[in-house]
Amino acid sequence: MFNADSNFNKRVIDTLTEMGNIGAGNAATSLSVMLKTKIMMSIPVVEMCDFEELERVVGSPESIVVGVFSTISEGFEAVIAFLLTVDDAELFVKLALGEDAGWNTEMGVSAISEISNIMIGSYVASLETLTGTKIRYSLPEVCVDIAGAILSVPYIEYSQVNDESLLISSELYVGDHKLDGHLIMISYENSYDLLLEKLGIGGTNG
Repeated sequence: MFNADSNFNKRVIDTLTEMGNIGAGNAATSLSVMLKTKIMMSIPVVEMCDFEELERVVGSPESIVVGVFSTISEGFEAVIAFLLTVDDAELFVKLALGEDAGWNTEMGVSAISEISNIMIGSYVASLETLTGTKIRYSLPEVCVDIAGAILSVPYIEYSQVNDESLLISSELYVGDHKLDGHLIMISYENSYDLLLEKLGIGGTNG
């Protein structure tokens, strides 16, 4: 995606990290209100990963994960996903619905969808703030499967034209509990170029 200029690469990562910081702050505030408990989020780590690296984000390609997907169709084209381990999904649902709630029930899946919508929406809003562009995204869809299978759908669509994706990882703190949240954006390379141009740092030929 990026050219060979290391200074250019640093500008890209710095700008995307700023976007991640804004998104994390917005998400922590919104989740704290929704869950009626204080949520803290670490400074996000932003990096570009190939698909094999993404499969190992939550442990291994065979790890069972909860993935929530949304499609960006205006502003630029991309799939954006929020990945959680089953344990973290269960903790979120218990916070939202009570100790007796199960993450794999209809109400539990609905709660995960709402929580993930807040996460995805917060980062999209930060992109809108930095680019000055209205970005539309679809309602999230929840999938439960092994990591390799969940990521195979966007991989098949985008891998032939772009072998890297944007990964934003943050640690979420709920009292004494630490949760790992992984936001992934997978897009055509020319859509990344358009995003970088709107961020004021040029495309891949920057």
